[in-house]
Amino acid sequence: MTTRTVEIHRRAAPPTVDPSLGVLRADAQRELLETRARSFRIRQMAHSFGSERYCKRGRWLGLAVVVLTTIVGTGAFISLQNDPSTYAKVIVTVLSITAAVAAALKEYAGYEDLSKRHGSAATEYQKLRYGTEELLEELLDGASPEDLRERLGKLDERAGTLTAETIPVLPGGLYRKAERWVDEQRLRTSAGVSSGF
Repeated sequence: MTTRTVEIHRRAAPPTVDPSLGVLRADAQRELLETRARSFRIRQMAHSFGSERYCKRGRWLGLAVVVLTTIVGTGAFISLQNDPSTYAKVIVTVLSITAAVAAALKEYAGYEDLSKRHGSAATEYQKLRYGTEELLEELLDGASPEDLRERLGKLDERAGTLTAETIPVLPGGLYRKAERWVDEQRLRTSAGVSSGF
């Protein structure tokens, strides 16, 4: 992991449970929960963007493999019917090698697996975000600090299970894109336009 990626993950880390949550003023509790919800939403959207990105890459690479192998197959079929020129043989050979490399790259890159893993991570962060937003609503409705502290601790335990083994690493650009997206959606929502997420 690069230093830049580590710095982004550190910056993206949701705040841990403050053991004195029951002692904090209501506005401090609200701020803590809002910060956590925003952090989870950014991570959710970053992984959604990652899932979409790798899904598209896998499709394009798969399409390239299909097109190239079709051209090679057609070229081979035509070459059986008449004596092809050296130029045609070179083109068919180059396309054949390119198709083989593209097929190997598609398999090696594992875009489908990355897309699924990012999609699963987005779902997990969405659940954490919903749980945090639920706590925020209950706080605003006057729930007891002890109940909130206990449930926030359970959310932290759940967030702690999301490790480098279970969550794919986010390229820094995706995190920044998600951060901008979340901020834009917040501005739209405050202006009365719904985001849909």
